[in-house]
Amino acid sequence: MDRMHDADIDACTCHHLDYRLAVAERHRAEAQRAHDGVRNWTDAVIASVHAHPDGTAIMRRAAEACDTSHRAGAEKTRHRRPNAPSAPRSAH
Repeated sequence: MDRMHDADIDACTCHHLDYRLAVAERHRAEAQRAHDGVRNWTDAVIASVHAHPDGTAIMRRAAEACDTSHRAGAEKTRHRRPNAPSAPRSAH
């Protein structure tokens, strides 16, 4: 961007590939930690439900509710109207 404003600038101010890679790896590690936390929570909830005397029935109802919700979402997506294309923006 700096070169766009000053064509005579000597140094490139772009982020180098190694910097961008480090940022991407940090974001991936953060996402993995978040996923692991959710997975641990989910596993604990599932184990608790299975330990409950009515665990099998609870899991069956949850699966049915999930299936119903999934089908409703798929149905909604199938009948959704596509967005109208936006008018091109003029460059001033």
